[in-house]
Amino acid sequence: MTPDQALVKHLARQKKLRNGQDPDEKDNTDDQEINCCVIWARPPTAVLDTIQKIQNDLLQLVGNDLYLIPREDLHLSVIELSHRHTVPQLRNVSDQIGSSRIQEILDQASTLSTKPGLVAPTVTFDKMGIALNYLPSDAGSYTYHHLRSDMHAMALESGVKIDMCYTAPSAHITIGRFIDNRFFKTAEARGKFVQLVKEFNEAQRKDQDGWVVGENHGLEVQLGYLKFGRESSKADLVGKV
Repeated sequence: MTPDQALVKHLARQKKLRNGQDPDEKDNTDDQEINCCVIWARPPTAVLDTIQKIQNDLLQLVGNDLYLIPREDLHLSVIELSHRHTVPQLRNVSDQIGSSRIQEILDQASTLSTKPGLVAPTVTFDKMGIALNYLPSDAGSYTYHHLRSDMHAMALESGVKIDMCYTAPSAHITIGRFIDNRFFKTAEARGKFVQLVKEFNEAQRKDQDGWVVGENHGLEVQLGYLKFGRESSKADLVGKV
């Protein structure tokens, strides 16, 4: 596992702020090309409860090597309008697209008679973190991929270049990122971690907790340093349910 150095730095900065200390001026993320403007969907309560159970089991095994995304920050990135820029640059992109068009994009899901579903939850991991991945349900003729495609097309109609990170179909909720590697130094520990992930997925196959995008929570635009999640209250705009 590879500790996420950006997260380590971010957590140190947040600690300074909580303690009333001024972070270094060079740590001002607004002026760095690491910010994004993204449309997020929020998982329903049942999915959040499942993720929290997984997080608790991971915490008991791995401990402080893993930073767990807080419940209120958990999200699914539907599409990115712009990524890896300064906040002023992102504000410029947002202004060019226009708030009325962005609101229309956010409201797209609410206009559908049958909203797209996500199914087959699977816990996966790479060297940087761990996530809960979904597949688009094919129960209806309009899928999650159709929604992403339509929203992207609506954004392009503004004439603004839309630069995306997840250009390939993607539907995952990041639930934790690695910030140290002490636990994983032995083969026995790594084996326990892999076994726990297998147990998660065996349980998911039995429960099959799918969810419908935009059913209980409107889609939202978030703009800023979003690499590690952020609560709904900081959204720029929120779509209709």
